[in-house]
Amino acid sequence: MTTPEHTRRRFLTTAGAVSSFVTATLARSTALPAQTNESNSPNSCLDYRRSFICGTSELNSVRFWVESRTTITDSSTGESAVFYQCASCKSENTFGEKDLFYPDNYDFLPIFGDGHWLLFRRKARLEVEQYRQTLVSPNGWGEPRLLLHEGANVRTLDTWEQIRDATAQGVPLVSQTELINEETSLKAVMECPVKTMNISLEKRMYQTD
Repeated sequence: MTTPEHTRRRFLTTAGAVSSFVTATLARSTALPAQTNESNSPNSCLDYRRSFICGTSELNSVRFWVESRTTITDSSTGESAVFYQCASCKSENTFGEKDLFYPDNYDFLPIFGDGHWLLFRRKARLEVEQYRQTLVSPNGWGEPRLLLHEGANVRTLDTWEQIRDATAQGVPLVSQTELINEETSLKAVMECPVKTMNISLEKRMYQTD
């Protein structure tokens, strides 16, 4: 296992109060076309309340909620690939006349990127052969339509005090964790909304879950 040479994490939020964040984001977030959502601004992140991947099949035009985004860049070529991890859900007998759940049900988690779907199916017992599946897109859901929105009025939280105050005020936070491996020339930026934040006033420390 190769150890990353460099790791960095930063937190993004919006300037102003919580109410101004909600208003600004709803009014100013703009939809982004597929595969071109990377902004040149260092203060850039998705609006995770309004970012989805939608199917285009007439049988099931499914809509998956995007929970995180990972961008992998090869610094030797400048090429990048973006992967979107969608929210997990329970498997179900979709559009069935009865019996919503299958007898052997499972948690279902899709990831889309670089023209492929990666599907994880986690049952109550371990089944390695069926846990992980890769599909070339388009598949049964049709050609994916990326309905992505940039966050508005985004700013970086540079200090512990800023992170503490934004947490206490209930401001939405998005973290970006950067991993760099000089041996492979690869850099990964993992971005996701912060769901749980631990703040120690005594130790002046923070830690996300």
